[in-house]
Amino acid sequence: MSSDERCEVCGEELDDEICERCLKNLAKEVGSFFEVKERKSTEENYISCRDGTPSWIREMIYEAHSGMLPDDYKYRFVSDAVDIIADVGLGEPYIEADVYTSDLLKWVGSSLTRTGYCDDAIQEYGMDSKTAFTTTLAMGQELEKREVYDMVLNYLKDKIKQQELINHE
Repeated sequence: MSSDERCEVCGEELDDEICERCLKNLAKEVGSFFEVKERKSTEENYISCRDGTPSWIREMIYEAHSGMLPDDYKYRFVSDAVDIIADVGLGEPYIEADVYTSDLLKWVGSSLTRTGYCDDAIQEYGMDSKTAFTTTLAMGQELEKREVYDMVLNYLKDKIKQQELINHE
């Protein structure tokens, strides 16, 4: 693809067949459908979809759950991914684990499938038995966040490509 191809919507130059401006705008639009609520029983905050959220956004969130039941962490990670994409577009995202050990323990304890991310981190980063437990938790959480980010980015890219196809018809 030549570098002089332009987006038919906004006229910006395409990057890897995607208009970065349109991607950022779509991410901002998606982000507007998230809201922070308070769980009355525990007074903890959680992220939810607003009433009237389009079905395709709910489908994206469902896919991000990767077979898990609805999960507060996945909603937060999807919302964070959308915010990052709205900010950096196709640039390199800054993704990091929670800082506090207590938060990492809550994360891993919220679903037994999350230990798999920690196991994957051990393999991917070549950690050994001398690696601190909290480092393993942090790297596992970063893997999950990265997985959700990549899925959301690809979903939004596909949505833009679908819109372009509709515009061509």
